[in-house]
Amino acid sequence: MDWSDTVIVVGALGELKAYKVVESQREVNGELKTYYHPELITDLDFIDAHKKLHEVVTDEAGRFGHNIGEEHELQNERKERIIKDAAKVIQQLIDTLKPKSVLLSYTKAYAHKLEEALDSATKAKIKKIVPADLIKTPANALLEHFA
Repeated sequence: MDWSDTVIVVGALGELKAYKVVESQREVNGELKTYYHPELITDLDFIDAHKKLHEVVTDEAGRFGHNIGEEHELQNERKERIIKDAAKVIQQLIDTLKPKSVLLSYTKAYAHKLEEALDSATKAKIKKIVPADLIKTPANALLEHFA
């Protein structure tokens, strides 16, 4: 795979990391070898994703008679908002860096929704989507997941 001018974006609900694939050369046994490794560009936390529902709903006194369905709907709405925010950040990142190609990984349960939230110009840059949570994967092991 051609790694030159590639950005890797990995995310989970509430966190997003972006890496630029950097080329380096080393001498091995008298030969100059080319190696690629991801270098962290940004690491973002979407704070709202880490809050519990009772931290977001301000009317604690009124929660006594709350319908369970309403809470479930509010949780779903919060998740959708976080996914849309992640899509905006990814679009802005790609617009700013203008990479030749983008590799994306997002939590399996939400990867499809994130892809739907991206605009067509961003989707055109994405060469591969891996539906997995790679957020805690060490940077030097990321390329294996996209090879």
